Amino acid sequence: MTLAIQDHFADPILDALPTREIDIDNRGNSSELTDYQVAVDVSNHIDQQCVRFVDENLQIVDYWEEDSDIAWAELPKIIGGKVSSVRMLYGDVDIASDGEATFDDFIDNDDPTYSFTKYSSNPIISPGGTGEWDEKVVYSMALPCNINNNLIMLQGSNNDEYWLFYTGAGDTASPNHETSIGLAKSTDFRTFVKYSSNPVINRSDVGLGGSGQGLAVFDIKHIGTKYYMFLMAMYSNTDFRIAMMESTDLLTWSNFTVVLDSNYKDHCPYVIEDPNDSNKLIMYFSYQPSSGDAYYRIGRATAYKSAPYTWTYDTVNNPILYIAGKHIIYPFVEYNSGTYNLYFCKYPSSNHFATYKTSNTTDVNFSDSNNLIINYGMSGEWDDGYAGVPRKYTNGIDHWIYYSGRKYGSNLYTGIGLTEWLLEYGTLSEWDVVNGDVSLTTSHSHSGEYGIEYVGGTTKPEVQKNCVGNNKVYETWIYDDMTTTGNFQQSVRLYDTAGHDPLVAIDTKYSTTHYVYRKEGGSWTVSSIERSEGWHKISFVVRDLDTLVYIDDILVFTETGLDEDDLDFFRVIGYTNGVGYSDTYLVRKYTSPEPTTVIA
Repeated sequence: MTLAIQDHFADPILDALPTREIDIDNRGNSSELTDYQVAVDVSNHIDQQCVRFVDENLQIVDYWEEDSDIAWAELPKIIGGKVSSVRMLYGDVDIASDGEATFDDFIDNDDPTYSFTKYSSNPIISPGGTGEWDEKVVYSMALPCNINNNLIMLQGSNNDEYWLFYTGAGDTASPNHETSIGLAKSTDFRTFVKYSSNPVINRSDVGLGGSGQGLAVFDIKHIGTKYYMFLMAMYSNTDFRIAMMESTDLLTWSNFTVVLDSNYKDHCPYVIEDPNDSNKLIMYFSYQPSSGDAYYRIGRATAYKSAPYTWTYDTVNNPILYIAGKHIIYPFVEYNSGTYNLYFCKYPSSNHFATYKTSNTTDVNFSDSNNLIINYGMSGEWDDGYAGVPRKYTNGIDHWIYYSGRKYGSNLYTGIGLTEWLLEYGTLSEWDVVNGDVSLTTSHSHSGEYGIEYVGGTTKPEVQKNCVGNNKVYETWIYDDMTTTGNFQQSVRLYDTAGHDPLVAIDTKYSTTHYVYRKEGGSWTVSSIERSEGWHKISFVVRDLDTLVYIDDILVFTETGLDEDDLDFFRVIGYTNGVGYSDTYLVRKYTSPEPTTVIA
């Protein structure tokens, strides 16, 4: 039986396209299938690059082109026990192949992603020449913003200017502490010219002209009719306090006042408007609670806009981020649509600092995160020791972070760097776990532009995706370049929560001519399928009581030792030697028997 379908599209452009009718034979299943993916063999029929599918109601459905022969369509409904019909269009119509929309899960490693990328001409501000006030140190920075961190542009002679205030020091006995505040100007936020009358605030102007004393700027906010600068005031190497100053023109600063001195060291303030009360301010800062506690952590304090010099230390919630045995320092916080994003710095390894981001729905009880935002530089670069003190800004479509950098082994910050928020294609971010030497490559890709390259090493290269549910098919593609390298392995495995992991693989230890497999609890076995150069599809068909494992749609073995009701993750993993490749991971629905398709 073939169901009648409508004769005409509402869209005259679609109505003019050539069509083919496709019979969907679901007589083997009495139940109706919903949002089910079916494969259509389009070889020798039409130009598959222009394939489009519509259901019996002439509604366009999602589809994905597997290769030149097979296209997959996700049908909203397939009637049980019958043969139904859909249509395939071909011609010039702008409906793109979309694996993410078609399947239950899909990764092709090609998605666009934004990431912060270091500016090629870093540092944008460097120490001055011999004898200048900032000869030895260039450190923290701030641009004037309103309380919502929207930039305030200052009118220059030709264009609106960015005014960047920064911390600097000359050739003194203790230049990392004996710092003052300077100004640099730019019309593009990348190229700055230092102000001719620097420093705009000399440390001696506020009574901090002694040994080991100085100022560091971390934030500038316009509140009411004034600009307020939030500073760290260093009274000695062990006495750091948070202070404020005010100005109406950003050049003349006054009313130096210590506003927070609750701990052994209070440091690096950053201020936002309280998202829950527009009359209040929240300050985030890093601190050491006592001389006996060696590690920084992050805290908060609050004030009213009407009394911006009066701050209350949060004794209930502090610290809001603390990691035992690690310095957690230099906070920056932004609030966006119900989420607080906290940028902070920590040691990823000995004598290095990098910038990370963690998020929470409240601004207390943040968790540690390894979401790396700015890494320290490669050996020999100007920032190969530290990349810290992040300050993020936005102007229209431009997003960027300034940061402070210093050389490995030095205790002096020697420049301000820039990272820009740039659109890139190709990402591994959709995988839940990436370990070892794993990277994107354009030399081997099954679909789209990017595949994954696995370089063998002491840490086995792998990607992993969490999965759940039976009556599904889990698939990926691996590339076989016919390597005979010793101890080379490229395996595809499906795990349950008990650690059972049936697999299929290229493994030169067991065979250089055939693909191999290992059932759960069994030994490595050479399959009857000969190796051949090119891409090969690996499929795990997870049913109620067993799992069928295929290579290129050829059954390799049936697995009964996997707990189909308690799956954990899907893994592609290399070994100690050689280079392997994979691409495209998808999950689709499964029923037995599966519906078949025939183009009329």
